[in-house]
Amino acid sequence: MKCGRIVMAALVMATGIGLAGCSSARYVLREPGRGIVAIPANTNAWPWKHRDDAEKLMQQHFPAGFHIDREAEAVVGKTTTSGEDTDGQKVLLAGGLVTLDNGQRRSISTTTDVTEYRIEYRRADEDQ
Repeated sequence: MKCGRIVMAALVMATGIGLAGCSSARYVLREPGRGIVAIPANTNAWPWKHRDDAEKLMQQHFPAGFHIDREAEAVVGKTTTSGEDTDGQKVLLAGGLVTLDNGQRRSISTTTDVTEYRIEYRRADEDQ
């Protein structure tokens, strides 16, 4: 029992350290006068500070200041999940519980968009 608690505590600590060291923001475009930063979602809800991470990147790019021109969610891919359902009857035989297949199978696939939030910005002293 004590060993399980130690393992659980180690996992919690490793997860916390991993989350603390990871920035959720990334540059999509970085040019001399403008840039685009992407974050998983436009939120600062604990424990993720996505918006703060984006602001830090923009500030690093243009320490003298920047203006945000556009913010939007962008589709960056698709994900598909699939499953199968089978109808059958469970029958207790001498050897144990057996499922008899009556031939009814249903496959279900769902495709959804994978998105990220993008912030387009420019250096503060750039003309519009």
